[in-house]
Amino acid sequence: MEPSRETTVLFAAIVGAGALREKAGDKVAHEALERCQFRLGQAAASCGARLMKSTADKVMVLAATPDAAADAASAMHLAMEKLPKTAEMKLAVGIGFHFGPVVQKGDEVFGDTVNLASRLCEHAGSAQIITTEWTAKLLSPLYRAWLRKLETMQIKGRSDETALCELVWRADENATALV
Repeated sequence: MEPSRETTVLFAAIVGAGALREKAGDKVAHEALERCQFRLGQAAASCGARLMKSTADKVMVLAATPDAAADAASAMHLAMEKLPKTAEMKLAVGIGFHFGPVVQKGDEVFGDTVNLASRLCEHAGSAQIITTEWTAKLLSPLYRAWLRKLETMQIKGRSDETALCELVWRADENATALV
């Protein structure tokens, strides 16, 4: 087992996967979701991040820094926008990421950072990127200019409420710098 190290863990959930299965059937949906996962992995890799694992409708990516995760998240959204509709449905992703210590054993990565990033992803809406305020403060000034504070909320598995921020990945007049 490798010792603990710090990294940024990003999860992207494919929004609309369940509805696609219902509308198009398992075979068509499976093929479309595999294309999505492949494109998401390529987008992450183009920013220096790497796809660690994927499930039917979610991928986990590791990035060295919060900036690299922000780059990857933006690239992943752009990749999804370029994918054609399947069965007249346009899929998207909701992304959450967090920086902190992880433990890696072979291809498995675990720890509180992984759990929190996964929970953040569950709170992200379609075409949204969210992170903790703590991770947001680690972003470079370039990205901090594109942050929007969100509410503080109770995240499953955590005793304290967690302050959240949205990283606006395309021009939006509501973005404000995090102080």
